[in-house]
Amino acid sequence: MDVGTVQPSSAGILTGRPTVAAPRIEGPPRIDGRLDDAGWQTAARITEFVQQRPLDGAPASEQTEVYVAYDNTNLYFGVHAHYSDTGLVRANRVDRDQTTLDDRITFYLDPFLDQQRAFLFSVNGYGVQGDAIVSARDRGAGGGRGRRRGRGGGGGPGGRPTAVAPTGDPAWDALFSSAGTQVEDSWTAEMAIPFKSLRYPQKGPGEVHRWGVPDRAHDREQGRE
Repeated sequence: MDVGTVQPSSAGILTGRPTVAAPRIEGPPRIDGRLDDAGWQTAARITEFVQQRPLDGAPASEQTEVYVAYDNTNLYFGVHAHYSDTGLVRANRVDRDQTTLDDRITFYLDPFLDQQRAFLFSVNGYGVQGDAIVSARDRGAGGGRGRRRGRGGGGGPGGRPTAVAPTGDPAWDALFSSAGTQVEDSWTAEMAIPFKSLRYPQKGPGEVHRWGVPDRAHDREQGRE
């Protein structure tokens, strides 16, 4: 698969779902919140996102670019969250796991591809971290601890509630690096997640790692995803 392409998969439970191949990069990016390192130029780039709220499945109302890459040590994510109106940006310098009221990007990783457990990592526009363990029992509407509403009211057609991404158990604190910065039209952020902070199946030489990224892997809060 070419770097940056997203295609339907034909692998087991991934059949028919979009997949992306993260490339290996030689020089790790410096995690300072800016996407100006050479490694991001060859990273996989994802831009096609849809809403969760208020209209589940509708095209995203704001443009977002997500970059993915890895090396021998870390899995890297880069984010450029654009805004048509920068007055809508919500970002605060708060404690870890306290960004519930902020716009943030959240990734869910399912290394065992069994839809039973996921590792959650999030970052806001100032690089404030959030993380949690999400289990299968957290997958109802409202998802785990706490329920959130977007600016659209959190409801679907006819006032029916829409699904909310599970929040999991924030007591789990992983070791990872993150940073974020405000830019002219938006904010950008970076993450470096050490593989040693994750559990994943052992593979033999030459075997491909296939990880699941649940439907709500990209989560621009406050109703803009």
